[in-house]
Amino acid sequence: MYVEREYGYEEACFDAQTNVQTIFYNRERDPVNHWPLDLDPSVPSTVVTMFRDPYLRARSVFMYASQKDLRPIQGTDPNMTFAEYVRLRNMKNCQTAMLTSKKGCYHFGKNNPNITMAKDLIRQPNFFFGITERWDETLCLFHHWFGGEVQTYELKNNRKTTANSRYKVYHHMLDNVTRETMPRDLDTLLFEDAEKVFDARLRDAGCLNWAPM
Repeated sequence: MYVEREYGYEEACFDAQTNVQTIFYNRERDPVNHWPLDLDPSVPSTVVTMFRDPYLRARSVFMYASQKDLRPIQGTDPNMTFAEYVRLRNMKNCQTAMLTSKKGCYHFGKNNPNITMAKDLIRQPNFFFGITERWDETLCLFHHWFGGEVQTYELKNNRKTTANSRYKVYHHMLDNVTRETMPRDLDTLLFEDAEKVFDARLRDAGCLNWAPM
């Protein structure tokens, strides 16, 4: 495999054995960072992405911090509660914005993320998505779409959540917001719709409730 740079993208990898070219569609941006989709309609593309339950995503981001910092990311207020955090402007509509806004998730000017456009996108035949909390079924569907078989190493959780010191100190902050009481936003609507599309695709592929033997 080698890297070509003649397309004006960040990088394009060509596998001579399979005659498949993969373009990392980030152009002049860091391909390992989080960037909005912002597809160029003149360039044929296949999207592979993941969605996550908005409630679980909010819990995860709230509790996230570097290993040297036991304080969760809470904006500029170190005493912010989880209930306050989920109401922050830049926490709302994140996944919808990543699909339909050029400024993406964490920018305050999200260019009005479009739920109708997002729902249409996830139904396109060139738009593959999985759901983080349903990883085994996602793998089954991925290989149904793109070929090959599920491999043992794909099933390993290499970023397993543990009850570390940060969680032990701050987990009580999560108790005052449940999935039912968390504010509903465009991501709530998108995820509910995505689950329906995902289940239909799983049924068609024979992957619904799939689990490794």
